[in-house]
Amino acid sequence: NTKEWPFILTSLSKIFEESGSEVPGDVFEKIMRTLAVIRERDDLFCREEIDQVFSTAIRHIGLVDVLTHVPLDIDPDLPVLPLNFRRAWLLPLAQNMKNAPLSLFIKYFLPLAIKLHRRLATLEPLRRKLYSSIERKIWELLPRFLRSPSDFEESLPTLAPVIGSALMERPDLRITLLASIRSAISFAEEEPDLSVERKQMLGQYSKNYLPILFNIYSADDQSNKNGYDDKAVKLSTLETIRRYVHVTPSGLLQDYADSAINKLTDDQLDAAKKGRISDIICVLIPGLNAMLFKKILQTINPWFVDTKWQKKAYRILSEMYKRINDESLREFFSSHQEFLIGMLQYDIKKVVSSARIFRIGIYRSVLPSMSDYGALSSFCMTIVNDIILSLDSALGMRTRSQATKCLQEMCICLIQVGSPVDVGPSDALESILNKILEFTTAPETSSEKIPLSLIKPGLIALNIFAQKQVKLLNGCLLSKLVDGCCTAITDPRPEVRALVLRLLRILCQKLPEYALQQYKELIINTTFSQSTENNTLKVRKANRILAEILVEKFSKENLERFVTDANWLKVIKNADKKLNKRRKRTTSLDENQMEDEETVSRVTTATSRISKTKTDALFDILDSDDEDEGLLKKSKGAKSILLKEGDEDDLVEMLDRNSVIHNIAMSVVSSKINKKDMPKKKDQDIFKFTKDGRLIISDVDDVKAKKKLKKSILDDSDEEEEQAKLNVKNKAKSRIDDDGSDFETKTLSKYMPGGKGIHRELSQKTSDHRKKDERFEPYAYIPLRKKANQKGALRSILKKQKRNIPAGQKRSNAKMSKK
Repeated sequence: NTKEWPFILTSLSKIFEESGSEVPGDVFEKIMRTLAVIRERDDLFCREEIDQVFSTAIRHIGLVDVLTHVPLDIDPDLPVLPLNFRRAWLLPLAQNMKNAPLSLFIKYFLPLAIKLHRRLATLEPLRRKLYSSIERKIWELLPRFLRSPSDFEESLPTLAPVIGSALMERPDLRITLLASIRSAISFAEEEPDLSVERKQMLGQYSKNYLPILFNIYSADDQSNKNGYDDKAVKLSTLETIRRYVHVTPSGLLQDYADSAINKLTDDQLDAAKKGRISDIICVLIPGLNAMLFKKILQTINPWFVDTKWQKKAYRILSEMYKRINDESLREFFSSHQEFLIGMLQYDIKKVVSSARIFRIGIYRSVLPSMSDYGALSSFCMTIVNDIILSLDSALGMRTRSQATKCLQEMCICLIQVGSPVDVGPSDALESILNKILEFTTAPETSSEKIPLSLIKPGLIALNIFAQKQVKLLNGCLLSKLVDGCCTAITDPRPEVRALVLRLLRILCQKLPEYALQQYKELIINTTFSQSTENNTLKVRKANRILAEILVEKFSKENLERFVTDANWLKVIKNADKKLNKRRKRTTSLDENQMEDEETVSRVTTATSRISKTKTDALFDILDSDDEDEGLLKKSKGAKSILLKEGDEDDLVEMLDRNSVIHNIAMSVVSSKINKKDMPKKKDQDIFKFTKDGRLIISDVDDVKAKKKLKKSILDDSDEEEEQAKLNVKNKAKSRIDDDGSDFETKTLSKYMPGGKGIHRELSQKTSDHRKKDERFEPYAYIPLRKKANQKGALRSILKKQKRNIPAGQKRSNAKMSKK
């Protein structure tokens, strides 16, 4: 039964996984050969399951055993190579190998790839394309072989010269060969017991590999000549050099670095090649000694004032300061503190924006190495201006992220180092807060506004500071922080107010309850007394979210005591409505969870995704509209099939398809329903009928007036006020029918009953009630109930239409009109 084959093959994969090499050889041979025959058929229907069996066998039994019973069947010595390569599916599956011997690649795959490459030049285009792809797939197995080889020490001396020769002769294979070298280094570093011996073995080939790698990276771009991506090759080469430094003998590495530093002083060297050599020096720094550090520093010293080479200089210096805690370099860094002080005094505004990330990286390396509180505090006060200015939105995201981390680490280091010397957290952070407030507060003697290039990074720094450290501040510093917010919100510029509103939101969420109650009146008055001029979308959104948080913290009634402006009152009402809706949705969700256990599993999964709101990004106020942090986001509700409610005695036959279809209903069980997925609610008052089935038509102009009025009303207006305006505008009057049921709303109309066309007064007669020689109006009702007149009426209408005679006009009248 072929329907059971996928389950059998899946079970077979599990057997191979558990048994491994214990599977009997003859049984394994029969299974592999049989599945290979089935896999190569054109009408195969369980390809994925068969591939899973082969992948499991390759991983847990061995690639050698699989290839013994199911070889690739490629003979490169044939006079004519076939186009039908039946075992092409086996090469990608070989990537699942584990602990495969390198000798298999050396004895089986490598000769096959070499022979195929030699024959490519003599093949026709179609066969050349096919077998070049096969050759590339064979070489791509080499990184997998070197990731966990079972005979690393025995086979590496044979394979290493082959890799070196291929790096020089085959530019199209360099990406794969470089990945193979990195795989070998990773394997050598895995096991601590054997890592020393394996590293020494790889280090023996550094004389051959490193010059090749240096030449590949420092060479000119060869993409157009060789037809491959030279940038990707250079990046892979640089990463390989970085990894090979850890296994290269120290003396050899110093010689190579010394030679590279000497080339940097050559004035005749091309600028592009000089930049690539500086990149090589940068990756060699983790293995260099103090003497070469001095030589590097002397070489790059003039670059710090040259905008063309600033980025390279700061990048090299950043790598050097990452080793500031190295015992062998402690004397070097202590003797070059004057150089660091001179660099700090250099104005950061003169540093190119791309180099600031590495300059701040130097600060991050120096901060953890300082244990004296006085020196640390002085260093922090020196670099805090650079950090704040690097938070400007004009810079890149990586630079601002580096500055953010540095500001946070600076506060942490001040608290940790100050604790043993009886310096409290508030005292340690006071100098940082005062420095930040200088960027956001204008001097009293100056009447000019603070430039955006200063106040915006200052407010961003204040947001970061408040987000992490507000709970550690004492009352004095809290007062300074809140006063700074209240002062900055008076700035009419939207960019500034958006940041201040975000800061107020953070304070409302992070402040302890006693502190929040203390500054309650000040925060409320500041929020609802701000200017509404030049409000952008971000400012309005920030005000709305802040209002929701204030309503949640202080309640709607308390806020209305301080607010008199009608616009702000509407904002408060809307915020209260949203909170009530959210509470109702939460309670309804809890009720649904109590009723149905299956529903609970789905709903809790959905709500867990909702509750995991995105963390408060530090620069979203400038780059995106992430003002909805902390609010529940809309999600599509999960649907479930439920039985309709009815009498308990009415049983539903679940085996009868028709009865089940008529007694089921789809219901949305999530607490939130996506309004886009809901069908639009139709107006129930559009079509109305009398008891005898006649259509009641309302005034179209009146309906349009209602729609215009609804559009003109603001979203935050009260529903009761909206209904009152509609009632006054339309002056609707209810008309009761004969039975006393309210079946329509009578509206003012210019049409009167008894008119023509669809507005004429209809009688109870079923015969034709039009007058003599009267034309039919559009949508006129033509009674065709009497069988006697049915055919005649239809024929007369159709004939007159064919002769272009209007309906309702006799033939004689038509002739008279023509005459």
